[in-house]
Parts: sequence; C-alpha cells; structure tokens
Amino acid sequence: MVEAIESYQQEHPDTDISSIELEQSFNKWFYTIEGLDDEKEYELRVDAHSQKTSKKQVKKLDLDEKNGIKRNESKIDTSKLVALTEIGKVATENAAGEITELSLEKELSHTYWTVKVEEGLNETEVKIDAFSKEVLEIEQDD
Repeated sequence: MVEAIESYQQEHPDTDISSIELEQSFNKWFYTIEGLDDEKEYELRVDAHSQKTSKKQVKKLDLDEKNGIKRNESKIDTSKLVALTEIGKVATENAAGEITELSLEKELSHTYWTVKVEEGLNETEVKIDAFSKEVLEIEQDD
C-alpha cells in the first residue's frame, strides 16, 4: 500500500488522500486512491503488483466544497495507518472466508477500513479502526 500511496503522491503532489480502495478485477488487485486539493478531486488507479498507474480522473469540487472545506473534512493521515496485513488478519478472525475488497474511509473524523469477506454465498463486512485495529462493526449479508 505504501508504494501505491507514493505513486498517487507523485502524480498529484500538494493534495491530500481522502480514500483508498483495494479490489480485485480479472484476478488482479488494484488500488483506487482518491484525493483532493482546495479546488479539485483526483482519482488514480494503481496495480497492486506492478504499481503501474491508470484510469486517472480529475473533477472540480462543488462551490460548497471548495477553498479547503471538503479537504479538511476528508483528508486522511496515511502515516499512522495500521498495515493492511494486520487489518486483513483482524477481519478474517471475525468473519470466515476470503477478503474480496478493502476500502479506507473517513466519516465524522473517524478513519476506518471496511473489509468485505466472502465465503460461498455469505458476505460479511467488518469495519475496523484504521489506527487501533478495533472492530467497530460486523454486518452479515446472507
């Protein structure tokens, strides 16, 4: 994940990361990293294995989100994140199956991972604090 964050920061210096998603597509894992500055929102897709970047998007923020408003609400301090391997271990200790997707979000100044774990037709979402590894919520879909 560190390399993917570095790839994003090289592509979009002077921005803050607002979300990170790791998902599988055609048997390959990809990071989708979103970030923003005071005027625009950026998205970059990074191959988790090769670190090759693709699918770059830029869009303007709405008027009520500009001038640092959304940036201050959404920015994530990536320097203190627990390693993804540890987050994955916590998730699979609380839900049986294989991890199919991980996403990092910030809501009301709380940063957490949502980890989707699937076994057969059962899917479980485990929300885990991104800094302490505390399990915040477990939701099962049958």
